[in-house]
Amino acid sequence: MSPKKRKHPTDVFRKDITDDYISVANWGYIVGILHDLGKYKIEFQEKLKGKKTHVDHSTSGALWAMKHIKPLAFAKILAYCIAGHHTGIPDGSSGVDDTCLDRRLANQDNIPTFIPELTVPDLEMPQFLRSAKKFSVEPPTGFSISFFIRMLFSCLKDADCLDTEAFLDPEVSAKRGGYPNLQELKLNFDLYINNRFPKNAESVLGKIRTKIREECLYKAKEAPGLFSLTVPTGGGKTLSSMAFALEHALKHKLERIIYVIPYTSIIEQTAKEFKTIFGDENVIEHHSNFAPPSEDDDYRNEVELRRILATENWDAPIIVTTNVQFFESLFHNKTSRVRKIHNISRSVIVLDEAQMLPVSLLKPTIKAIQELADHFNSTVVLCTATQPALEEGDLQGGLYGVREIIKGNL
Repeated sequence: MSPKKRKHPTDVFRKDITDDYISVANWGYIVGILHDLGKYKIEFQEKLKGKKTHVDHSTSGALWAMKHIKPLAFAKILAYCIAGHHTGIPDGSSGVDDTCLDRRLANQDNIPTFIPELTVPDLEMPQFLRSAKKFSVEPPTGFSISFFIRMLFSCLKDADCLDTEAFLDPEVSAKRGGYPNLQELKLNFDLYINNRFPKNAESVLGKIRTKIREECLYKAKEAPGLFSLTVPTGGGKTLSSMAFALEHALKHKLERIIYVIPYTSIIEQTAKEFKTIFGDENVIEHHSNFAPPSEDDDYRNEVELRRILATENWDAPIIVTTNVQFFESLFHNKTSRVRKIHNISRSVIVLDEAQMLPVSLLKPTIKAIQELADHFNSTVVLCTATQPALEEGDLQGGLYGVREIIKGNL
């Protein structure tokens, strides 16, 4: 199978080639060329020659940005990404922690004595941040910018890891990608549905399930955004939501389907059914009960290795994961967790059993869902038999623009 062409990291922001996309691509370009500026330090060059020494090379590019990028607020966004590209996104300030961004930026000795001449394009705040839609309670600017930082950081970290891997271990690098596209996987799905549920042999329940799937396919034509799928227990919402996700992703050129489930007991059952439909190697489970062998295990095979690689950055067509893995990654600072965030964009995200979203974390969870739908070209489906009251009419600061897929009596 031929390797998949690697997309530009800032395609996370892309709908079509627009001025806004180009301006965001400039952010990705600048953070890319600045992140390793500290390797021009004499001390780092000596390290390359074999001297055993610790060198902080990641602060240098952040300092350069703070000195040369205007306005300062733009430089600070870049600095978070650059300074944290090995250790994780740092805290902004702290009275005791020397690893916080402000303290690291206070050490002017981190700028190399020799650096190449750098010409960087002018930066502007992406249009989607300047014209953010309203929230019911407060403007989303601060949250949107913090989300943008994490998305930019994810692009940087994943690109850095992939390029390093391609240089140091090209055989492993060659195992990435190469999955069937969603069009091919939809053919598998349609064949499975037709064989399992032939229309001329359906029961009353089967006919109701068919109607639900047909309504999902009809609604899939609508523009990306927020949807709810309210189906009674036994109504076949797992297959119906997948039917919607495949049709919707193909219609709007989205790249993957992420199925998010609260319980590990349910997730294993769902993943097993999806693997039967799409093939074991094309469905990536990522949760605490599924631990593929590590890269150091001698007995690994190619399928196991590809699973390991896909869990690092979710670069696969179908991901099945937990609420914990999904939402903690969106708010984490560690590189291993944040690396996958940019591949959450341009996806259809099905939140199964949506009533199980954590009440104690509901406000940031809702904001993250809205942010993905509004600014990162994702569609989120709240899928359950009992819809929680998450919309702005029911909850202060709730979701807006949610469209119910199933309307009327079944």
